[in-house]
Amino acid sequence: MKIILTTVLSIFLLIIISCNSDNEIILDDSQVASELVGTWNLVGYEAIEVGNLIYDNDITIPYKYTGTGEDYNYKMEITTQPMRITTLGTVLVNTEEIRGEGDSAFVFENSYTIISDANFQGGWHTGEWRLENGKIITSFDENPEEEEAFEFETEISELSDNRLILKVNLPQDGLTGEHKNITGYSKLIYIRI
Repeated sequence: MKIILTTVLSIFLLIIISCNSDNEIILDDSQVASELVGTWNLVGYEAIEVGNLIYDNDITIPYKYTGTGEDYNYKMEITTQPMRITTLGTVLVNTEEIRGEGDSAFVFENSYTIISDANFQGGWHTGEWRLENGKIITSFDENPEEEEAFEFETEISELSDNRLILKVNLPQDGLTGEHKNITGYSKLIYIRI
């Protein structure tokens, strides 16, 4: 009986040791790109930004922004020939922006609709794309001559056969100005059509 118990415990220990997280399968960018290809429905959106607004006279005001989506009718198509992301549909985004704190805080609530169609690609990820170190890189350069043109880096938080979660971390070049010190993220949840 002692030999059987020792054998069972040894096998159990061997299984636990051999299944540690160091054995994760890591996909290269070409494998990830092929997994991304397809049409995805947006089913969730949230954004949080916190930090300070810094004015010319060195006055610093605490700042917080939150955004949540609803009424999702928005899809994203990712192709590799050509490497392009197109979007179609609408999503309502409700926002709250707080400048200051306590009783002296200014609270701004707003709603806006992201609209995307054949004539205007609105949204978070559109245009030509590429992968670098497992991140989606898109460019915002409707007019490449403009100073506001910049690249947009998106982390792939989750990718499975039917679910995609994208996360955009702030700050990124072009998303903060000289009078802002803001950090935060936007998270988009998609399901494959």
